[in-house]
Amino acid sequence: MRKTLLSLLAAALSWTAAPQAQAADIQPADNGQALVNPGMGWTMHFYSNLLKNYGSKLAPSDVLDDFPGLSTVYLRLPWAFVQPEEDCYNWEIVDTPAQRWIQAGKRVAFRITATENWMQSATPEWVFRAGAKFYEVDGYKEPEYDDSIFLQKLDAFLERMARRYDGNPNVAFID
Repeated sequence: MRKTLLSLLAAALSWTAAPQAQAADIQPADNGQALVNPGMGWTMHFYSNLLKNYGSKLAPSDVLDDFPGLSTVYLRLPWAFVQPEEDCYNWEIVDTPAQRWIQAGKRVAFRITATENWMQSATPEWVFRAGAKFYEVDGYKEPEYDDSIFLQKLDAFLERMARRYDGNPNVAFID
């Protein structure tokens, strides 16, 4: 017991006797440019749900270089737009606008939705034809998210999307 107490006392004394770090005052020069902090800062919605929304109205050459701090362009689309039929994928709806932003040194982010309040069904109709359950809300189809057929079809889509985009350094995130 005495040896343990002495060891603790010696450790405490050595800790308090350690030299204190010197504070430094660093003043970086202002170069007049915005800080672009990857994974943080501004994200621009290229289109959110409707293909005619937001940045899709920009001229093809406009990559918002005059928007300080913009590092990520967000593409939010209904699943039905990306996979209109079970074995048919419309990756161009994501990849085509993404390329202009990637070529400008920006990254892209994606959200694929299964329901929307502005279209009858963001989940592809073929999923419901396969037997996935849904309920209607104000004329819109809302999938039953724990339905086994819905989950099977969604898992297959997500696996295919992951094979396409996982590990791609140009993709900031997928939510």
